[in-house]
Amino acid sequence: MASRSELGCLLQSTIGIFYKICEAQKQLAKIKRRKNRHSNDNDLGAWGWQMARNDEAEEILALEMEASQIGYGVVEGLIRIGELELSNQFRWVAGHLMPKGTGVRSPAERKRLRQEISKRTKELSDVVKAKHIQHHLAFSCIDQHDECVRKRKRQKKPPYVCFLALFICLGSSMKGLLAAIAAAAAAGHHLPEIF
Repeated sequence: MASRSELGCLLQSTIGIFYKICEAQKQLAKIKRRKNRHSNDNDLGAWGWQMARNDEAEEILALEMEASQIGYGVVEGLIRIGELELSNQFRWVAGHLMPKGTGVRSPAERKRLRQEISKRTKELSDVVKAKHIQHHLAFSCIDQHDECVRKRKRQKKPPYVCFLALFICLGSSMKGLLAAIAAAAAAGHHLPEIF
């Protein structure tokens, strides 16, 4: 079982990720307000809008890179303890976040891929939540994700960054779960599978 300090650190890192997303959203809102103030000047207005899109694209790319790295770290830990199915689910998402050897995708291809990543991340969150419940660990990633999605919908923005944050949260929460699974295995307790 993970210690309270490990769980506290895990919770703080998860909250930090969602805080970064909120801060980035505030920055994007400032840029949009600036754009609206200068809407009479077409050149400056177009520049401000382009800057907002570039900032959001950079935010998404940074989150995708971070999520991919965390995902592959979780895959290694899961393989070590023999959780191959869960490992494959994390590997699929991490591998599609930062695909290697592919060129630039069209907007339609990116949209389809992001929808599939979002769908699989949501399915993975249900599995990880069940594992946390099975090992009597706290789990708050889905609640934070739902709040993020509500906020993005109010802003009329796609919720993809919320799914990235959810995947990062899932990866971070796996540290405590991996420790709990390893401790249960070391103690000789075989907990029933819930899949």
